[in-house]
Amino acid sequence: QAGCLGLSDTKENWLLIGDSQAADLWAGLSEVNPEINLMQGTASGCKPLLDLEGERRCTDLMRFLFADFIPKHRFEVILLSARWGSGNIAEVRKTANALRPYAKRVIVVGPHVEYKLDLPWLLAASMLKDDPSVVDRARLAMQEQTDTLYAVQLGRDGIRYVSLYAALCPDGKCQVIDEDGLPLAF
Repeated sequence: QAGCLGLSDTKENWLLIGDSQAADLWAGLSEVNPEINLMQGTASGCKPLLDLEGERRCTDLMRFLFADFIPKHRFEVILLSARWGSGNIAEVRKTANALRPYAKRVIVVGPHVEYKLDLPWLLAASMLKDDPSVVDRARLAMQEQTDTLYAVQLGRDGIRYVSLYAALCPDGKCQVIDEDGLPLAF
């Protein structure tokens, strides 16, 4: 807890809670926002929702966060992130609203862009076949649909939403490598 959930007296305290896809965000968010104290409460095996279902290692952590840690502190921002599905929208809404008393802002981070196969493999196949469309054809449309649903539904409720999908795929063309030519997903 001290390493991942240590509060700061000198920086804004932000809390990232979620599953393994949320954990993927920590390094990048920390690097581009050194002025904040980004705490991390993430585990694979469940989603950060009040009605807990999933692996015990994850549900125990979420239970601790929701029942003990969060109610005892005040945060600048609480970020909720997970491998959301369209069936989670009501629970996400309920959870985000329940967290509002503990943070100036509660932000739901949308689903990641996903592919039918591992992105590095798709990039290699694209190069070997000299066909840049290989990657685009393997992108799962389900995540884009979920992202659109969340943006509309949460926006109606006044819940802040950040679309990873829109950030990585402006105009339907997804960025798949970073400035060093490395895949953005594995």
